[in-house]
Amino acid sequence: MPSDGAEIDVLACDLDGTLMRVNTFPVFLRFCLGELLARRDLRGLVQLAGALARRKLLGGRHVDLKAATDAVAVRLGDEAVARWVASIAREQVNPAVADLVARWEGPRILTTAAPGAYAHGLGALFGFDAVHASGWRGGTYVENVYEAKVARLRDEGFEQVGCAVTDDPVADGPLLRVARSGLLVDAHGSVRAVGEGHREHR
Repeated sequence: MPSDGAEIDVLACDLDGTLMRVNTFPVFLRFCLGELLARRDLRGLVQLAGALARRKLLGGRHVDLKAATDAVAVRLGDEAVARWVASIAREQVNPAVADLVARWEGPRILTTAAPGAYAHGLGALFGFDAVHASGWRGGTYVENVYEAKVARLRDEGFEQVGCAVTDDPVADGPLLRVARSGLLVDAHGSVRAVGEGHREHR
């Protein structure tokens, strides 16, 4: 990426509730559990089910569940994950956001809290130039959330974003604040400029 990011008209687009109409993580989690069960992969099943139980019953950290899911995805293999990526992209894509991404003339970055195990596949499918997802960085599993999204962009030389697209102005508030313009996706999938009420963005 260029070092002078302030002059680059970059699009930073969220995944869940934005490019995809759903929260992809629980959908992928169910897919992983089903695949492991079908394959009778007891080790992987215990690993993922244990992480899920710690999260739901013991108040464990969400980031640990994501790390376990990423690890299990490796066991399932690229082909199985790619099939799931193609399926959810076909069934849950928001056409308005996908069209915006396709028409954007500058760099396009998918910035998401979703695990990299499948976020990278979705990014490639929709033509993003880079994917910033939750994953291992320097020996630590890091969630790409809140200010971390902005820090990740700055790590690649982008001090300011041309346009940020998200469904959550609170969680992605830091991202919107460094963007010259912001677009919000509502619960119906309509896209509008920040501050435009419910007028649909064209």
